[in-house]
Amino acid sequence: MFETIIVFVLGLTPPVLSIWVMHRAKEQAQIRLRNSIQASTARVLPRNPHPLPPDQYYLEGVGYLIGDITCRFNAR
Repeated sequence: MFETIIVFVLGLTPPVLSIWVMHRAKEQAQIRLRNSIQASTARVLPRNPHPLPPDQYYLEGVGYLIGDITCRFNAR
């Protein structure tokens, strides 16, 4: 009888340990995901990360221009 109980316990030990390890890994993944979501929402992104240089402007139908368009040396 005692041998049967030992065999039964030894047979169930690996699946129980596997389920326990998977449960812990899932909890840790959820914690990491929650922390990364909170970190990304807490960070404030700049409104315009690449502002135009002061001498660059947009002309409708032409596009972005740099410098003075009336200058004869402007490459446009």
